[in-house]
Amino acid sequence: MRWVTLAYNPVSISLYSRYGIYPREPLYFMECPLQNVKKADDDGELTSELAEDFQAVRKVLKTIDMDCIGYPREKNHEFLFSLPSYKCYIYASHGKPLGYAYVAQNGRVGPVATVSENSFGYVVESAIGFASQEEKAPSVSVNVTGSNEKLMKLAFRHGMKIRDNFLLMSSKPFPNISRYVIYPTGAML
Repeated sequence: MRWVTLAYNPVSISLYSRYGIYPREPLYFMECPLQNVKKADDDGELTSELAEDFQAVRKVLKTIDMDCIGYPREKNHEFLFSLPSYKCYIYASHGKPLGYAYVAQNGRVGPVATVSENSFGYVVESAIGFASQEEKAPSVSVNVTGSNEKLMKLAFRHGMKIRDNFLLMSSKPFPNISRYVIYPTGAML
């Protein structure tokens, strides 16, 4: 069992912990004004393409998730593709898929997953750039896991501020999420 709860809700945290669901990871909802978004450094090796058909990219998304977090999230992807407010970008190098990023019309970024540490920063930066170009976006936001120093530094580089803090809780330890950005509501788990 896994979910997200408010970090400042000790009653819920204690209740969940009594049943073996422990706090595992701090999660920060971070946000910045559109004008703070800096242009991503160009990585000539990586390309991005808007994915419009879930069935066409289903296998690619599954492969990336298996490599990144160790399990498939097909139902989550299918749900996100059904929402007109979300776009999915697939990132590749020399035709080989290396990651994906979702961007919402309201400027939220996530989920994001990559198969390598090297491409993670570029994919997140690119997704933040796409989010800042959304017409309905009042700001750009991302959920940042506390243990992901690269992601934390990237968020602060854009002048993002912590707007709320949560805890990822689970009955078992999380997979390595150093190459993963959690869905804005924590629904990735």
